[in-house]
Amino acid sequence: LDILWVDDGGLNEVGSTINLNFKVSKELEGFDFNKQQYFGCIDFKYQKRVIDLPGVAKFAAKRFGCVITSGEATGQAPSLGKIQTICGAVGGDAFVGIASGISVSNIEYYLPFVDVFIVGTSLLVNINDPFIYDEDLVKKMRAEIDRFENSSAHIC
Repeated sequence: LDILWVDDGGLNEVGSTINLNFKVSKELEGFDFNKQQYFGCIDFKYQKRVIDLPGVAKFAAKRFGCVITSGEATGQAPSLGKIQTICGAVGGDAFVGIASGISVSNIEYYLPFVDVFIVGTSLLVNINDPFIYDEDLVKKMRAEIDRFENSSAHIC
């Protein structure tokens, strides 16, 4: 499965109108969604905040394989309320993902609502070297995920 992940999913929110920009729309026309997935972000760090989060999430779910969001900045997790709102709006139409702020100490709170975690900074040995991950932290995070998957129900 090929996956294209983009920080800016290409959604525009103008008043009560939500649309997908032309460039992204044309790109997605060529996707074979049986073999390729588009993981697009909404209300993502460093972007303009969306006004109608449930509406934007629902719109994105019809076009993205995974609706991804983040907290306000690198290393900051999104609020659980934000994730619950996105989860509720997306329903079963797409996966829900987080691409910032997840760590071994907080992943357990998000597991019932999130399908995809894109994690980097919290697993590094040294924040100044983005290529060396702490093997123990990676194992601990995997263990948290496994523990959840073996014992709990996923909400979204």
